[in-house]
Amino acid sequence: MEGKLASLRIALWGASGRMGEAVLDCLGEQSEMSLVAAVVSEGSTWRGRLLRERFPSAPAEQRFLCARDCPPCDLILDFSGAAGFAEALSTALRFGAALVSGSTGLSRQDEERLEQASARIPVLWAANFSLGLIVLLALAEQAAAWLSDFDVELLDLHHRGKRDAPSGTARALGEAVIRAKESQGCHARAVFQREGARGEGEVGMVSLRGGDAVGEHRLFLLGKGERLELAHQVSDRRVFARGALRAASCLAGRPPGRYRLESMLPSLVGPVELDRVGSRPV
Repeated sequence: MEGKLASLRIALWGASGRMGEAVLDCLGEQSEMSLVAAVVSEGSTWRGRLLRERFPSAPAEQRFLCARDCPPCDLILDFSGAAGFAEALSTALRFGAALVSGSTGLSRQDEERLEQASARIPVLWAANFSLGLIVLLALAEQAAAWLSDFDVELLDLHHRGKRDAPSGTARALGEAVIRAKESQGCHARAVFQREGARGEGEVGMVSLRGGDAVGEHRLFLLGKGERLELAHQVSDRRVFARGALRAASCLAGRPPGRYRLESMLPSLVGPVELDRVGSRPV
């Protein structure tokens, strides 16, 4: 049956990481959701320990689990990174659960698995779950199309521990720019390292890492005598957690298919509707 479930049973992958912690902090705001598993890796020091050691409001006996101990659930929310993504996806398939994933640094094989899984379960992957970033993606694509003769450069800034560079969000922005330029008949390609002069059609991506920066992305469109900058900055990681939980609420109970986060924007003025992309019949 389509539509939201009365009580959405969620299993959280990557529960001991930064995003896992933010999701656990925000789950208490969602009365229609219940956490059935907080999953960590086999080698995690948190495995088997009580959630209450980090989250006083957690149920008294609930513990951090490894994947094989995960009970049946309606949806898996995955922030385990490239190392845990395949296991999260296979578990979702085993239970027939929906999957919402924010894991970045995925391999081509992971991407293929995600696409194949969309024939059996509803899946949604996004590099960034903030509403402001969704708007920035739309603005970036439109601006790059309108200013197709402008040079474009991207910068992303994150904390020192972030494992992927450029960030998944920076790559998504770059893809939006390249898509827009090519729609106008312009050649464009992503460049992650540069020495010497700028090449024709390059969309440069620069990554800065340090301190505890949550996330900042800047898009520069550089023309003759003028420059346009589009920027997005996050100061509270719970922005991503709330967006992911909102996406989970929308996705649960939907038919199999690949869904887009961009279609959450209509929720500002009306009911949320997720567009299916690339779905196949079961």
